[in-house]
Amino acid sequence: QCMVGDCEKVLFMASKWDGDELVEERHCWYFPSLQLRKHIVDAWGQFEEDVAAYQHIEPAAKPEAEVQAQLPAVVINVTGQLSASNLAEVTPKFDAWLAGTKTDLVTDHDFANGESNAKFSRATAKALKTKAKEVVDQIASISDAVRTLDLYASKFDALGLKLEKAVKEQKELIKSSLINEVRNKLSEHCARLDERIGKRYLPPIQGNWNEVVKNKRTIESLRNAIDTELARAKIEASEIADRISLNLKTSGLADYPFLFADMATLCLKANDDFAAVAAARIQSHQAQEAARIEAETARIAEQERIKAEAAARQEEQAKVTFIPTTSEPQNLSPKPAEFKADTTIVHSSIS
Repeated sequence: QCMVGDCEKVLFMASKWDGDELVEERHCWYFPSLQLRKHIVDAWGQFEEDVAAYQHIEPAAKPEAEVQAQLPAVVINVTGQLSASNLAEVTPKFDAWLAGTKTDLVTDHDFANGESNAKFSRATAKALKTKAKEVVDQIASISDAVRTLDLYASKFDALGLKLEKAVKEQKELIKSSLINEVRNKLSEHCARLDERIGKRYLPPIQGNWNEVVKNKRTIESLRNAIDTELARAKIEASEIADRISLNLKTSGLADYPFLFADMATLCLKANDDFAAVAAARIQSHQAQEAARIEAETARIAEQERIKAEAAARQEEQAKVTFIPTTSEPQNLSPKPAEFKADTTIVHSSIS
């Protein structure tokens, strides 16, 4: 109702009145489950797909075993010798029934007949063994009658065992065939989902085939149980595929594919969990990258500073004036000082 009516909540109320007097009232708010809503929508979608692909099979009427033919009873009386026996008359009928009983079982009708004939064969064998014992009890020397009874008792036992085994084997064969058929259908459905996703991220989806076919006695009930389980498995696969597709649309994934080597398992998470993990990885990588760029920038700046200082020193050294050199070496040693005597000649008269 919330989904169809597009409402956020529903108020449920109940009241008890005594005439015009309110005796008791109860009320509660119901808030819709988005998970349940999605499951219902997915189930509707799968139902529409199944309807589109449906091929009608006329349901068979409930099989009834054919009326069991009554074989003649064995009559043997012994009075010191075999005085009465109808074995010559009844054994051909035994042979005809044994030969005419169908043991290749295919349809539900065959299974019903097989189970009925198996029970009848077991009962007939038991009756013949009992009669054989009665004959022996009457007189031990009537070995032919006893051997004949034992022979047919073993034949009926063998037929009963064969039919029981055939019923079981044929049911298992049909069951296996139906299970293989729906497994292939589920595999095809999952392959289409992988194609829609673009990568094979969908995990293996298994149906509980062996569980749902337990205690199913007819082909129709087997098919109904298996088809129902197939629909459930398809819905499960579609829900997982939708979750994967939504996760793969998370912002930033395309820019950092190397951060998600485990995408095959990571994409199976709920969308909120996946988005949180993806954001954490991207932010961590961006922080590491920013730190790396900052360190690299500082390293380059330091190298440029060192180069600039070295260039400045070289330029200063180039400005220093050096004493020029000539072709002849100069004698830079000091010359000895030249002294000139300042003499005054005094002329004196000698008298």
